[in-house]
Amino acid sequence: MRPSRVLGSVALVAALGFGQVVGGSTSRSARTDDRSSLEVRVVDAAGRPLPARVRIERRRAGFGGRLLETALADELPATFRTAEEHVRVVATHGPEWSIGSRDVDLAPGGTSRVRLTLIRVVERAPFVSADLHVHTDASPDGTISLAERLRSVAAEDLDHIVLTDHNVAANAPEGGVAVGGVEITTTAPESGHFNAFPIDRVPTYAGTTPERIFADVHATPGALVQINHPRIDEHIAYFELANLSRTGQVDETFSLDADLLEVWNGYDLARRSRMHEVFRDWLRLRASGHPMVATGGSDAHGLTGPVVGTTRTYVAPRNGESWIDALRRGAAFVSNGPILDVRVGAAAPGDSVAIEARTHVSLDVEVRVAPSLELNRLEVFRGTQLVRTVRLGPADAANRLRQRMILEVAPGDEIVVRVSGDRTMDDLIGRPDVTPCAFTNPIRFLSSTTSP
Repeated sequence: MRPSRVLGSVALVAALGFGQVVGGSTSRSARTDDRSSLEVRVVDAAGRPLPARVRIERRRAGFGGRLLETALADELPATFRTAEEHVRVVATHGPEWSIGSRDVDLAPGGTSRVRLTLIRVVERAPFVSADLHVHTDASPDGTISLAERLRSVAAEDLDHIVLTDHNVAANAPEGGVAVGGVEITTTAPESGHFNAFPIDRVPTYAGTTPERIFADVHATPGALVQINHPRIDEHIAYFELANLSRTGQVDETFSLDADLLEVWNGYDLARRSRMHEVFRDWLRLRASGHPMVATGGSDAHGLTGPVVGTTRTYVAPRNGESWIDALRRGAAFVSNGPILDVRVGAAAPGDSVAIEARTHVSLDVEVRVAPSLELNRLEVFRGTQLVRTVRLGPADAANRLRQRMILEVAPGDEIVVRVSGDRTMDDLIGRPDVTPCAFTNPIRFLSSTTSP
C-alpha cells in the first residue's frame, strides 16, 4: 500500500477516538484518575498461557459496540486503561480456535482481571498457514516493530510470514517463522507493487519495467515474485495500469511472468466483489497460458487495520518439500478461516491427473470450519466456467462438511473449488462486514497420450 493511504487511515482512527494497545502500552493521550485497569489472561485447555489478540469494545446489545482498544496477550496479560464502565472483552487465536468473550463491569479507578480459555476446534494438518504480505515499521507506513509483529503472528497461530516492507530487504531472524522478502514499490514510473521472497536484497524499483523487475527477482535462485493487490484503488493496481483485457493481454511494457498472484488482499477483506473480480482475472489468465499461483495476504501494517493472518495462504508440503516449494507448484488454497481439502483420487491442488480423453472423475471435498463460522455454498469451476453449485448444510460434530460429486473433464481442464458463507465473522475478525470464504488452486488434467 502507499504510505499516504495507510497513514491517512491511522489518522482517521485517532480522530474517531479509537485506541491501540501493543504489548501493554496505549496510544491514548487522554489520561484521567478515574480510568479503570483491565488485565486479560488467555490460556489453552491445559491452563498454559496462549498468545492471543484481545479487544475491548464499548458494550452494546449484539455486535456494534465501538472498538476501544486492541492488545496482545502471551505470558503477560493484555492490559488496558479505559474510562468505560461496561465493556465486552474478546480474545482470538486465529480461525482454527474457539473465541473467548465476556462482558465486564468496571469500577472507576479500580482493577479488574479476566481469564479466558480457548481450545483448538479445527485441525489444519497437513497444511501450514502463511501470510505472504506483512509489514513492520521498516516501511514508512508501518506502525509495529519486528518484535511486536512476531508477537502478533503468534497471536494469530500462523506458521510462517513473509516480511515485505517497502523497498527494504528484511532482516528475518534465522530459524523463525519469518521469511525475508521485500515489497518492490515502483517509482518513475509507478507500475505496481510486487513481493519478492525469499530474497535478501532490493531489486531495482525506479525507472524500470515490470518485465525487468521479474527477471531481476528470478536471478536470485529460488526466489518467487508476486503481483500484489492488482485491482486495488488508485495508482498501484497492476491490472488497471497494465490495461489487462479479458483475453489476458496487457500493454507491452508490462509482464505476466510472475509466479504468484495476490487474489485476496487484506484491504479487500470485506469487499467480496473486488476479490471475486480478481478471482475471475486469475481464472482467465490461467486459461490464456499464464499459470500464476493464487495467494492471499493481509498486507498488515500494524496491529489493527488489516490484521496479520486474517487473509492467509495454506500450503501442503509433502515428502520433505519446503513450504515455499509447495507454494511454487500450487499446492495451496486461500482462506480467511475455512480449511479446504480437495482431492481427485490421490491428486490435490498443485497436482496433475493424466487422462486419455474426456472422462468423468470423482471430486471429494472436505471443509473444516470452526463453529463460529457458517458456510452456505460450494462452487466448482472448470477453467473459467462455474459448473456446479452445492448448497451446504451445517457441519457435523467434528466441524466438518463433506461432499462428493462426479465431474466431466477433458485434457487441458483445470478444476478449482470455492466455498463461502453469508453470515459475518464479527468476533473473529473484529468488524461486522466480513464473511467466510476459501478457494483452491487448480487440479490439472493432462493428456496421457502424445500427439504424433
